Parts: sequence; C-alpha cells; structure tokens
Amino acid sequence: MFGELEGARLHAVLIVACGLCFSMFGYDQGVVGGFITNPFFLSTIGNPNATIQGLVVSIYDIGCMIGCGITAIYGLKLGRPRCVVIGCIIVIVGAIGQTANYHLVQMIVFRVLTGTGTGMISSTVPVWLSETSSARTRGRNIAMQFAVVLSGNVTAYWVNYGMSFVHSSAAFRFPLALQILYVLVAGLIVMKLPETPRVLYYKGREREGDHELCRLRGYRGIITENAVILSEKEQIVQSIEFEHTNMSDEPMWRVLFWDSSHIRNSRRLFIVATLQALQQLGGCNVIAYYQTTLFSTSVGLSENTAKLVAGFSALCYFAGTLPPIYLVEKIGRRKLLIWGAAGCGLSMLAFTILLATATGTQAGGWAAASMIFVFEFIVGSSWVSGVWIYAPEISPLRWRHLDNSLAIMSQWAFTFLTVMMAPTAIANTGYRIYILFTIITFLQIPFVYFLCPETAGKSLEELDLMFAKCEALEAEHSGIASIAGGDYLSMDQISPEKKA
Repeated sequence: MFGELEGARLHAVLIVACGLCFSMFGYDQGVVGGFITNPFFLSTIGNPNATIQGLVVSIYDIGCMIGCGITAIYGLKLGRPRCVVIGCIIVIVGAIGQTANYHLVQMIVFRVLTGTGTGMISSTVPVWLSETSSARTRGRNIAMQFAVVLSGNVTAYWVNYGMSFVHSSAAFRFPLALQILYVLVAGLIVMKLPETPRVLYYKGREREGDHELCRLRGYRGIITENAVILSEKEQIVQSIEFEHTNMSDEPMWRVLFWDSSHIRNSRRLFIVATLQALQQLGGCNVIAYYQTTLFSTSVGLSENTAKLVAGFSALCYFAGTLPPIYLVEKIGRRKLLIWGAAGCGLSMLAFTILLATATGTQAGGWAAASMIFVFEFIVGSSWVSGVWIYAPEISPLRWRHLDNSLAIMSQWAFTFLTVMMAPTAIANTGYRIYILFTIITFLQIPFVYFLCPETAGKSLEELDLMFAKCEALEAEHSGIASIAGGDYLSMDQISPEKKA
C-alpha cells in the first residue's frame, strides 16, 4: 500500500509511523510510575519496599540500554526499518508479559524486555528521520516526534488517573496493555516503508538507493535528469568515499574513544553522549517519572490533588514540545539549548528556594508547584528534542547508528541513575537534591557554547565536512571538498571492499 507513495505523502506516513513508536516511548516512561503505589499492583508483586518499587520503575531503563547496544552492533547491518520492526515485536511480547503479571520477578523480566524493544526503536528512529529528511526539515521532523513522545506521556498520566478509581487489578493491567496498540499499528506501517538511500549507497545498492532517493524527493524520472537530486546523491557518495579513505585502522575502542583519523568520531561521540547525560542530570526525568510523589512529598499537596496537578503538569510539558517544531530551524539548535538551559536553571533554582523557605504554607506549596510547570515547559521547548536532533546530525554515516545508540545508552544510563536514586534522595535530603539539579542545569550552558557548533540548515554531508580536520580536506582534492565544483565520484569508483 505504501510502496506507491512518494514525496510529501511518503514523508507524512514515515513521520506518523515514527510518531506512534515515540508515543509508545513516552507512554512507557510514565505508565508504571503512575500506578506504582496502587494497592492492587503492590499486592500482586508481593508488597515490596520503596527501593524495590524504584527498581521496578527504573529497570526499564536497563532494558533500553540493552536495546541501544543491540542497535549499536547490528543497526547498519539490519537497516533502519528492520530495527524498528524488531523493536516493536519485542515491545509487544514484553507488554503482554507485564499485563499478565502475577509475580515481582515476572514484572521485572518483562519490563526489561519491553525496555529492550524501546531502546532499539528510540536509537533508530532519529537516525532514520535524519537520513530521509532534507536539510531544512530535518530538525522539524525530529522535533515533531518529541511532541508525540510527550503526548504519550500525557496519555499515561490521565489513563492512570482514570484507572485509579477502579478497585481491581484492571487498574494496572489495562494501562500496561494499552501500549501494545501503539507498536502494533506502527510495526505494520514500518514494514512497508523504505530503507534510507544513504544506507543503500553505503552497501553498494546503487539502483535501490536511486529509487528511494527519488521517491523521498517526489521525483518520478531518471535521477541523472534531475540536477538537484543528482547533486544530493553525489554528495552522499563523496561522503562515503571520504569516510572510507580516512577510516582509521585502529581497534574499535580507539575509534570510539580516541580516534586519531581525520573523521574525529571520538570527539563527536563525546559531544552527543555528554549532551544526553547532562539532560538527565538536570532532573527532567525525575520530575517526569515522579511528579505525583514530588507534589505530595516535596510540595505537600494531598494525594488526589497531587495526581491532578501532575496530570496538568504533563500537559504543560507536552505544550512545551510544540514551539521547537518551528524554532529549531528558525533560531537553530545552539540558541535553543543555551536559552533552554538558562530558563530551566532559573526555574529549578526558584523551585529549590521555595522548597527551602516557603513550604508548610498553602501559598508556598502552590508557588513551588508553579515553578515545576515553568521548568517542564522550558525543558520541553529546548532540551527534550534538541539533544536528540543533534546526535544523528553530527555523526558520520559509518558510525551513525553506533554513535546515536551509545549516546542514547548514555541517556538511559543516567535516567536509571537519577530515577533509581530519586525516591531515597527526596526522602532523605528534601530540597537539597534539587540544588544538584540546578548546578548541573547551569553547567549545560558553557558545554553547548564551547563545544556544539550550529547544525541547522546544513546537510549531513556538510556537517561531516565541518567536523573533519582541515588537513584532510586539503589532501582530498577529488573528495567531498570538491563537491561545490562538481568533481564527483561515481559509484563505480568505490571499490567493492569499501562498499562492504
């Protein structure tokens, strides 16, 4: 059915399919935290203590790390659509196991399995969209996915709130079963969607690459008869040859962590992995996972009021993801991240001061809660989508699946760390834990300012060029540096061993 689509319609279906996957991603993030204190759920898993409850919520992130590891190893070999489909199948199996749960161990095992599928999906979708979008729409298309992520998060909050009035095990089984719907529909659509031209060209499948590139750009003729699309193809081919020519012969660990070649992959990996870690260490997912607990324990609201306020806070978070769809291309990634970090830091600072000085009064409690709303909106408008857009953009094609997977693995690792320690930290330190989040949020500003160049409006091949060493460009007289002058390499000039 989707094999006949091309141009804008094909992009629309691709965005919808990826959106369903990411909506499930957001739903999964919020669903278990919403019923973790439900007496029917606790009774089913043996009434564990607070530490084990935190483990049940956060163990999902370990599964996500495993999924990212699988994509890092097999992502290029499997291709982008196949990774997503396999991830969807794994999530479905994991969701069924959680829904039918009758024991703590069963819940943990299938939660890890669900996380594994989510890790494969979340580390593939941004790369897939980056490689199929044009330079002027790439950021917007990925930013749209994170609006959808938060719509899933909002759905989880309100489904849990509605089911909290159900006095049976359906209060947690229905929310867990609902995640199957997202990935079932998404998986069926993705099975019919194309591989990215860049992967096809990299594997030496030129004819298929030409066909898919023309489809994505809405052109039905022969590629050699369209100068714009032909130029795009040749830039991709030149970039592949540039990577092959300058690829290091050093062991994999050195390529990842101390790359001495002209491609400088280790520098790129450091930037994207640190961005993801800083995002989590700023406390955004602690608030997303434990909003109800935060509003009741830290702010002092009643349990029912805390649930309602958390639901509206999730709506505010979702609203914050809408401006970047426009702003990420208009003002660029750097400004969005820098101003976002400043706004988040100030709102977290105000929240911390209010907790320290004004709690115990109704006015102080509501003032502190309002700062969480401000923080949620600003982080949704900047760091939620910005760091996910940046990672696949600056990574070289050969290592894009690997760098992006390791960057997102960093995100899941620090999500696990912060979410696992949050209940204990909040209970034992009170407002002081938020001082740490405030400091780290302000540290995001110099990191972006000094280490993250602007990527908006540039093709992936231009960004490759920007990160490569200058001496490499001087040496490559017939390489990618000469694209502007029309000195292109053909597919025939790439040797078979370099295509493999």
